[in-house]
Amino acid sequence: MMKDRFYRYVVIIYITIFAFCPDSYAAASTSTGLASGHKAGDIVVDTMIQRLSFDRKDLFVGIISDAQFAEEDKLLSPGHFGCVMKGPRHFLSAMKYFKQKGADMVVMNGDMVNGGHESAYNTYNMLLDEVYGKERKDIPPFIYPMGNHEYYCPDSENTFKRLTGLKPDTHYVLNGIHFIGVSCSDGLGGYSNERLAYLKRHLELAVMENSSNPIIVISHMPFDVDEFYGGKYCSAQSKEMYDILKKYPQVVYFCGHSHFPIFSEKSFLQRDFTMVNTGGIGYFDLDWNLSSDGKTLDAGKPNEYLNPHLIGIYDQQDIYQRDAFNQGWDMYIDSQNGKIVLQRMDYTLMRPFGKPIVLENLYKKNFNRTLNRLYQQAKSPVFEKGTSVSVKTVNEGSVEISFDAAAGDVEVQHYVMEMVYPDGERKKVKFMSRGFYLGWDFPYKEFVVYNDCKEKGEYVLSLKAISSLGKESGIIKKSFVVR
Repeated sequence: MMKDRFYRYVVIIYITIFAFCPDSYAAASTSTGLASGHKAGDIVVDTMIQRLSFDRKDLFVGIISDAQFAEEDKLLSPGHFGCVMKGPRHFLSAMKYFKQKGADMVVMNGDMVNGGHESAYNTYNMLLDEVYGKERKDIPPFIYPMGNHEYYCPDSENTFKRLTGLKPDTHYVLNGIHFIGVSCSDGLGGYSNERLAYLKRHLELAVMENSSNPIIVISHMPFDVDEFYGGKYCSAQSKEMYDILKKYPQVVYFCGHSHFPIFSEKSFLQRDFTMVNTGGIGYFDLDWNLSSDGKTLDAGKPNEYLNPHLIGIYDQQDIYQRDAFNQGWDMYIDSQNGKIVLQRMDYTLMRPFGKPIVLENLYKKNFNRTLNRLYQQAKSPVFEKGTSVSVKTVNEGSVEISFDAAAGDVEVQHYVMEMVYPDGERKKVKFMSRGFYLGWDFPYKEFVVYNDCKEKGEYVLSLKAISSLGKESGIIKKSFVVR
């Protein structure tokens, strides 16, 4: 969406509004920090609001999360090596893209640093200097609520404020559209009573001003409702927070934390309000639950893989291009009518993927992406006619299996492969589609190396694709002989 990038005026206004509510509040800029507050019980809520006006109706907002910039090597745990090292590179590419697009706001939804130490924030500032210069010319406003990782250091909130120049909780209004950012309160992703009071009061203020406009809420932790993808990693205060938000169907709630791929249909769900998983720009995560031996996956728990050792995956770090994950959302808002268009983005390939999602009249609970609706409309993935499986020997006991990825206008989350051995034994492997976690919605070839073909004779391979809503394709088969 192209638009004139020249501002006729950008104003930050101080307003005290008495008509909307019995207790007044002030709208203030970051430059002077005009103090004002609302008392909720024993809690005084900061009610400062920053207002920006543009001479055009179309707004563009870039949304990313979970870069996890590495701290000094001596502070890294061994488990972090190989997974947090590409966050800075991915952040740089995303920020250059946002600058080129002329973003009106950038959202960084927590865990942008891995440990909250000064060295990680130095990386953050160095990268911003690279994109906007040390003078930060033409830099858009940021909403950057602290995630749980920002608390992995002493004096975490003061360190955050000192090194980013941002407040942990923020409320912007862009052309009448409200954006509310709420930080976590600790390293476990908890929310203090003060943070919950902030959210509650600022939602009230937004609705008093305009009850039909969408309200964008940004916070790090997801909700474990209706199979929301990644929601199981929710906050201990998720019920209290959800109860605040559920009164407002016009809320669009962006959350990070899980690092789960955003291609899943369940990464964008509506129930009492709209929930959006912001993915991540460092690496993707997944269900990987080990059994008591600490080596094999527990068949009784959710797992994205089954028998991954048969295809050479013994740990999450063995998954092909796990650290190539660099995804977020482009959000376009018509500030006159409140229409929102959301588009998944890959900031490495600089390409959108998946279908745009349109949100209109949310205040009327105009929801078309409830879990029930998604299941009702779900389609099965399809292997194109003539799709074949290729098998070639790699070395003794190992064969490379490749095939055209299933399509059918449906994202494929898993492939399940069953191998029948010459002696009749059967083994199954489940693995994630590369297109699912890399956002590939174009034709490509999947491949795995199967490492258990030591027995001589004929093998029969069966393969099916499964969508994120559990819909299955037909089965394709291939027989081959190991000599």
